[in-house]
Amino acid sequence: MGSASSWFDILIVMCGVYIIYSMIRMKTTGKIDASVLLGKNVNENMIRDKKGFVGYMFPKAVALGIITIICGIADYVNDIMGASNVINFVIMIIFLALLTVYCLCAKKAKKLFVD
Repeated sequence: MGSASSWFDILIVMCGVYIIYSMIRMKTTGKIDASVLLGKNVNENMIRDKKGFVGYMFPKAVALGIITIICGIADYVNDIMGASNVINFVIMIIFLALLTVYCLCAKKAKKLFVD
């Protein structure tokens, strides 16, 4: 449990939990968490259709949060079990591929609701 990799895996799981928490808070309050959904040059007031934006991004961001949690737990368990580094690499590739898809969705949301 003391290795840096294990602590990093725990941090990854906590990030996934934060993403889901932010999305639930956004869905219930309507306040958009800029740190999760918006780029550094975009603020909440620039979004033309907040309800549409929330509806578009909510399922994608929750899916990202769930996948982040699963990948973090899988990597942590893999480290504890002493399995091969190939499994860690596959987990990382899957996570990065899904993160790329999420970023493309966020870019599309920016074009649809901000630009």
